[in-house]
Amino acid sequence: MSTNPNDASEESQRSNWKVLDAYLGSVFQNADSTNFESSLSDLMEVNIILTKNLIVYHLLRCQKLKCDAATYGLLAAKLNSLFPDIGGILVKEGTAQFIEAYNRQDRRAAVAILSLLTHLFNYEVVHEIVILQLMHLLLENCDNFSISLVVNLLRDGGKHLMEVSNTAHNMVYEKLRELLQAGLLSSSTAKAVEELFDIRRSNYGDAQSKILAEALEGERHTHTFIIDNDTITPSNNLGEFEYEANFLKTAELFEALNERFLLESNEKLAPQTNVLLAKDMTGKNEIEFKKQIYLILKSSLSGDEAAHKILKLRISDPEKHRVVDVIIKSSIQESTYSKFYGLLSERLCSSHKSWKPAFQKIFKENYDNAEDFEPFQLRTMGKFWGHIIASDYIGFEVFECIKMSDEDTTAPGRIFLKFIMQELVAELEIKELENRLQEDYVQPYLANMFPMSDPEKMRYSINYFTAIGLGTLTQKMRGQLEIVNQSKKIPDLGKNESTTNGLRERDLHFAPKSRFDKNPTMPNRSRGRSKTPPRRQRRGSLTPPRRRNRSRSPVTSRFSK
Repeated sequence: MSTNPNDASEESQRSNWKVLDAYLGSVFQNADSTNFESSLSDLMEVNIILTKNLIVYHLLRCQKLKCDAATYGLLAAKLNSLFPDIGGILVKEGTAQFIEAYNRQDRRAAVAILSLLTHLFNYEVVHEIVILQLMHLLLENCDNFSISLVVNLLRDGGKHLMEVSNTAHNMVYEKLRELLQAGLLSSSTAKAVEELFDIRRSNYGDAQSKILAEALEGERHTHTFIIDNDTITPSNNLGEFEYEANFLKTAELFEALNERFLLESNEKLAPQTNVLLAKDMTGKNEIEFKKQIYLILKSSLSGDEAAHKILKLRISDPEKHRVVDVIIKSSIQESTYSKFYGLLSERLCSSHKSWKPAFQKIFKENYDNAEDFEPFQLRTMGKFWGHIIASDYIGFEVFECIKMSDEDTTAPGRIFLKFIMQELVAELEIKELENRLQEDYVQPYLANMFPMSDPEKMRYSINYFTAIGLGTLTQKMRGQLEIVNQSKKIPDLGKNESTTNGLRERDLHFAPKSRFDKNPTMPNRSRGRSKTPPRRQRRGSLTPPRRRNRSRSPVTSRFSK
C-alpha cells in the first residue's frame, strides 16, 4: 500500500491518513514472532517517513494490549536501522508513557512499556543512560511495585547492562541485597528478587532475551536523552493527522529508502544453489584480528586506555582468550616486564567475569607449551602471571594443571613456575603467600602441586621449592612425609619383635640342662649355655722359626770384662 505522490493537497492527505491509520493498526495487531518478515514487508508498503508518528502510536498501543515486547522490539529495531527518526520518537514517547503509568501505579501499562524499552536496549536502540535513569527513578523511592519493575528490567536486560556498564549493574544488585536483608519487601517480591539472583549466578542463562541477527544487520542508531520528570509528558496528538508541506520530497525519499530495503530483502531470498562457498584456510581473519589488538596495545598510553578500546569492540566470550594470547605475546616481546600489561589485564578482569576463564585457559597453554619460549620470555611471562595472581583477579585455581613429579614436569615448565612464585613473594611477601596457599577453598587445586599422599612426589616437591628458596612453603608436606615414613616403619618393627620373642621362647625350651639339674633340691641359678662348636686345631707353620740373637750392649760387655 502506498500513497499517491502526485496528490499533495491537504484533503487528499487527510483521506489517505485515515486509510493508513486503519492499515497500520491491522498490521501491528496481527504481528507476532511467526510472521515477522511479512509484517515488516507490510509496514514498508506505506511511507514510513510520512507516518512515523502514526507507527509509534500503534506500536505502543498494541504493546500495551498484547505485551509482546520481543516482536514489537524487533520490528522497531529494524525500522530504526532504516529510518532512525522512528527510533528517536519511540524512545522518548515510550519513556514518557512509562513514567506516567508508574506515577499512576498502572502496573499493566508500566510493565508492558518497560519491557519494550528493555528489548530496545538489548537491540541497541536505547542507550544505557536512559535505562540507568529509569533505574534511578525506580530505586529512589523503593516499594514493592518499583522493585518488581526493577526485577523485570534486569531479568530481560541485565546481561546487556552487565556488558556495557558493569559497575552500575553491580550497584543495583547491592541495593536489592540490602532491601532483601532488611526485610522491607513482601514475600512475593522477595521471592522474585531471590529468583533474579539465581538467574544472575547462572549468567542469566536462557532467561535472557537473545539479540537476533536480523536486528543487528545494517546501520545501528542508538538514542539517548536526559529525563526531566517535571517536563516529560506523553504526546496527546501522536496519532492525529499532520499536514506535510513537502509531500513530494518526502515521497521521493521514501522511494529511495524502499528500494534499499527491497534490495536487501532480495539478497536474502536469492537462491544459493549455484553459489560455491569458499572457506578461508589462510587464517587471514585471525591475522587481522590479532593485528587490530596489537595496534590498540601499541597506540595506547596506559592500561586503562587500552582496556577501554578493547571493551568497545564487544568481543564475544568464546573469542576473549585470543585477546589474552595477544596481550601475553606482546608482553614477552619487551626487553623487561612492563606493568602496562598487568594493569590492562586487571581492568579487563574487573570489567566482566567472562574474562577470567579466558586468562585461565591461556595460563594452562603457556605452562603446557613452555618449551616454545626462550628463558628471558619465561621470566617475563612468570612476572606477568605472578602479578595477576597476586592481585587476586586470577585465583590460585590456575595451579590445578601443575603436577609435581619428575615425569609430569619439564625443565622450562619448572623455570616458568619458579619465576611465578618469586614474583608472588615479591608482591605479597612470603608470609602472606603462605597464608593464601593454606586457605581451605584452594586446597583441591593445589593437590598436585603440593602432594600429600605419594612420598616420591612429596620429596620431589619439597626438593624443588627448597631449591628455589621457598622451602618454608613445604613445612606441611615435611610433617606429612615424616608421618608416612613412620607409619611404614611400625609394621616392620612389630614383625621383628614378634620374631625375636619366638626365638627366645624356642631357645629357652630347647636349652640343654646344666649340671645343677642332677640335684633336684638345688635351685638352678645358672644360665643356659649355648653350644659353641670346637675350634679348629691350628696347623703348624711351615716357616722355620727365626733365631733370636741377643744383642750385647756396650755397658754389659764392659762389665763382663
